[in-house]
Amino acid sequence: MSKILLNSFFAVFLFFPIVVFGQTELDDDNDNELSNGDTHETLQGAGDSGVYQHTGNLTFKDGLDFVNKLQMSTTPGIGGADDTYSNYVIIKGNLTVESGATVSINNNGLLIITGDLIIQGSASFHNSGYFIVMGSVSGSGTIDNGSGGSALPAYIAGDVENSDIIADADVDSPANIADNTVNNILDFEDVDTSLPVELISFTASKTESEVKLNWSTASEENASHFEVYVSKDNKNWDLIGSVDANGNSSTRINYTFSDDEDYQTTVYYKLIQYDFDGKNETFGPLAVQFSNDENTFTTAVFPNPSNTGNTSVQIGGMNLGATTTLQLINREGKVILFDTIDSNNITSAIYQLSDKVELKPGLYVLKVNSGVLQDTKKIIVQ
Repeated sequence: MSKILLNSFFAVFLFFPIVVFGQTELDDDNDNELSNGDTHETLQGAGDSGVYQHTGNLTFKDGLDFVNKLQMSTTPGIGGADDTYSNYVIIKGNLTVESGATVSINNNGLLIITGDLIIQGSASFHNSGYFIVMGSVSGSGTIDNGSGGSALPAYIAGDVENSDIIADADVDSPANIADNTVNNILDFEDVDTSLPVELISFTASKTESEVKLNWSTASEENASHFEVYVSKDNKNWDLIGSVDANGNSSTRINYTFSDDEDYQTTVYYKLIQYDFDGKNETFGPLAVQFSNDENTFTTAVFPNPSNTGNTSVQIGGMNLGATTTLQLINREGKVILFDTIDSNNITSAIYQLSDKVELKPGLYVLKVNSGVLQDTKKIIVQ
């Protein structure tokens, strides 16, 4: 009997340090604030190993320099037990970063915010550092992902209220995270990164009397509706309409929306798709030039570099009535994609490369022609 009890004691003792004692409250004085000089302002080294979490809304106060130098890790399960994960930070609620507060995530570090981010200060993350926000981002602060060769995008599931916040950072959906450890941690924490809608295309067509927006989805899950927004400066957005989504579908569905306002200047359009749980995803923006003097042919690739191959091309200022062509060339000089966009009245579009061709790790050259206009971009898939 005593032998059985002793074995049970050791089993419990060995199990609980990983699952229970590895969880540490980030806000150790439980005031829902982290301030300069608090115990967990800087996380680094073996002495700080573990999972740092906070449930509920949290504020990083003015003067705080929060630094996460922990290297996220996996401990394989023994004897069929589940793997366990350590050395990351998760805030299960909204995070407010006050003006004068800074957030720094070092290489191989991980910060997860399951709610919204309200940022008045600054946040930066270095090569292979993960900054994940499952809600929306607002404020007047900045997010910077650095300039290294393996710099990752900011993974934001919701809307970014002000484009100036991410002026120095690429943005991608958490659904496109390729790192197995990060995805396993998100699963372990019950953070759902799946997308309710798979967008195939999003275009803007200009006529004499209106702008017509068209978009198509390849699949929908639990999708409620789309909200349509317009902006004259790509910063401040006005809601101009709503279109009901199909809800659930595995086939292509086409949508359209018309705006008959005469702006006489360049305007921007974006979609925000909402599901029935309140989660949302943003598509765009698309630029539409109402004056020929402002009509400039531009292309942009995002994310670039890409860790998953899920890459999109944003094309603006297409020649009306001309055919726009896309050529994608691999490192060996082989054309692996040739496609056309009938630009009859279409001035701008978002084109999903990953829906047309599988992009394996490597270097690619994209050539986009619209009439006599041409632009070339290099694309890197890591």
